[in-house]
Amino acid sequence: HRSAERNFCSMLQWLQSRSKFPGTQEIISEPQAWSGFTALVGFLIVFRTSQAYSRWWEGCSHIYAMRAEWLCTVSSVMSFCKEARASEKEVRRFKHIFIRLMSLLHASALAQVEEGSDITKS
Repeated sequence: HRSAERNFCSMLQWLQSRSKFPGTQEIISEPQAWSGFTALVGFLIVFRTSQAYSRWWEGCSHIYAMRAEWLCTVSSVMSFCKEARASEKEVRRFKHIFIRLMSLLHASALAQVEEGSDITKS
């Protein structure tokens, strides 16, 4: 992490040396200013990364909860089919169609979540 801070400070010093703003050379020569600035930038980077990481895990847990709820729904419907008055063939056909539709629903929900991602786009 220290080398990244040094590189960032070096880049800022280079940008400041090219600027035409009065008084910037005095700020650059003060190590306390750079120390405070790098501490602030480091804190902001860590804070934002931590927030993004927690949001990502929250999204993952919601997706798993969604999957569990749909699995519970399918299980309930399958158990209700045991008491159906329809023929065995119709019940089996209904089960197959229902499971396929729920699978398609889950796949489309995951595709909707993935649309925001630029990983697969070329």
